[in-house]
Amino acid sequence: MDPFTHALSGALLGRLMTPVGATRRQLRNGLLLGIGAAMFPDIDVVAQPLLDPLTFLNFHRGVTHSLLLWPLLALLLAGVWARLLREGAGGWRQWYPLAALALLLHLGLDLVTSYGTGLLIPLSDHRFSLPISFIIDPILIAIMLAGLGASRWRGRRAAAAALTLVALTIGFEGVLRGRALAVGEAYVQAQGLPSAVVNALPQPLSPFNWTVVVAEPGRYHIARIGLLRSAPPAPAAEGAGLLARVWASYQPATAPLWQQYEKFGNRAVAPLARTVWELPQLAEYRTFAAYPTLYGSEEGAAGQCLWFVDLRFTVGGAPERAPFRYGACRAGAQWRVHQLTDQGAVPL
Repeated sequence: MDPFTHALSGALLGRLMTPVGATRRQLRNGLLLGIGAAMFPDIDVVAQPLLDPLTFLNFHRGVTHSLLLWPLLALLLAGVWARLLREGAGGWRQWYPLAALALLLHLGLDLVTSYGTGLLIPLSDHRFSLPISFIIDPILIAIMLAGLGASRWRGRRAAAAALTLVALTIGFEGVLRGRALAVGEAYVQAQGLPSAVVNALPQPLSPFNWTVVVAEPGRYHIARIGLLRSAPPAPAAEGAGLLARVWASYQPATAPLWQQYEKFGNRAVAPLARTVWELPQLAEYRTFAAYPTLYGSEEGAAGQCLWFVDLRFTVGGAPERAPFRYGACRAGAQWRVHQLTDQGAVPL
């Protein structure tokens, strides 16, 4: 989830765990620790300037998001907070439950997004993901803001109600994901694709918008669906803005529009794309990308370039806005890894 959502969740938890009859100072301290602990795992972003972008892709949501290290991180935060408040050697004990639960809430909110979280580091580098909520979920944010505002009058009850409603909303989004998965499973049966694996990824603007992925070795079938739609939307007008183009890209679940993506592009470019994909310099990206596909090839100032993108992060109607576009450019006989940004190719 985004930092603002994490901060709101920590504030609600801090309000919930502040004892009845607490002073204004105690309430403030609980809110601040809740916010700080709920945001703390993302402190790994301070390493971003020190690491190349490809390494950071797998470093983010790594060690600071480990469920195995979670008790130690909670102890660290509680101890530092007690020392800042000058509460003595044993002062950390009263803050430990809040720090531990706020950290755990962060891990849970990250788990339900598509990026992947290294919960078992250092024992395993596997990234866990149960993609239910989009990384910026306006419904969850609205619930948390309302609960935090209401807690000024209704206290802990309002905070508890908001956190409960957040959990129920995520559960409802999980039900919607099941409906999206059913669309992919029906397609697998109809097309006779026994080796295919079905996934459904949450999309922006509405919890009813989903990208359904049917993955085969070397090929992906993609359908972007709106579960509330009963008829295809009108095409976005020429020159329409980003939100209008994205909104118009989701088709009814009863009439999905399936698109095929070859991992290495068409036959003409596939051999070269395979060569670029296997470059040692792209090893970190191969680890990161769940649904990598050739984004494009071009001749530019940097030479001949081939780009890959992870289909997890493409948004219907705006493919040019996809993040994490990496590849390599060849000048002469040497390939050099680049990142494709809105400003063009950037060497790494």
